[in-house]
Amino acid sequence: MEHEGKNGFDKIKILYIGASGRSGTTIIGNILNEIDGWFHVGELREVWRNGLIRNRPCGSGEPFRESELWRKIFSEAFGEAELSGHDILHLQNLAPKNKDVLKAIWLNGGKIKLTHEQMNYLDKLSALYSAIYKVTGCNVIVDSSKFPSHLFLLSLIENLDIKIMHVVRDPRAIAYSWQRKKIKDTGASALSRSGKWFMWNLAMEGFAKNREHCYLRVLYEDFAKYPQECLNETVKMVEGRYAELPFISSSCVKLNGNHTVWGNPNRLANGEIELRVDDEWKGRLSFAQRTLAISLSWPLMLKYKYLFQSGQGAMRD
Repeated sequence: MEHEGKNGFDKIKILYIGASGRSGTTIIGNILNEIDGWFHVGELREVWRNGLIRNRPCGSGEPFRESELWRKIFSEAFGEAELSGHDILHLQNLAPKNKDVLKAIWLNGGKIKLTHEQMNYLDKLSALYSAIYKVTGCNVIVDSSKFPSHLFLLSLIENLDIKIMHVVRDPRAIAYSWQRKKIKDTGASALSRSGKWFMWNLAMEGFAKNREHCYLRVLYEDFAKYPQECLNETVKMVEGRYAELPFISSSCVKLNGNHTVWGNPNRLANGEIELRVDDEWKGRLSFAQRTLAISLSWPLMLKYKYLFQSGQGAMRD
């Protein structure tokens, strides 16, 4: 279902979900994917590595390079010539990192001078998002790439109309989540995880400046308890309306499948899914690990009311 009658002046609506890892962004995106006219691409910044190069399954379960939809999208974006995922991944690795974006937002007025290679990568991204918009016929692309650096690059593409959903989860819960056996991790400590949590969320807070109508902060704990309210606020920010959401009860959704390129393994789950607060960390995370998690996170934990409360604050600044 391709767009008909689109012109070069139309801006492509993007809902960018920014967050630290293990914050529930995949399930949020997949629920929004069920809205008519919305298309969840998953963590699109991973399309070169885990799609083109590693050929991991997309959300439909097919290996990425065998997906008819993604073949059409890539053909529209880059033509029929064989595309080198390694070459584009090299360009991505040259792009500004999260620490560069954090510095630019808070110290340099949000400006970074891009090199020729970085501009080349930006052109690749622009072509890809335009092709997704055209081939899928969607009205809104939901990108749960999470990285502040990827959001920064998208903000430089003129034909994108970006709305930001900033998802925040207690850093102690995230530190515990990465320790679970099912998560293949590099063994990073609670200390390093908390440092990254602080940097990423501080960068995302920077994007909120002067974006009153384009930014929505949602606490993971609020979403898990009141999913319909949180998602309706998100849809209203993007399209100025509420939408029919796939809930069959206050906490249960029915998902029909997706074509996400990467994300949490639960992106492959279809059917009825019960949403609940995952607070196992409260009884499992040691005192030492809690202390480490707090040590580098406390300023933002205080802002988000995680230090002394359960985090039931307002969803919007």
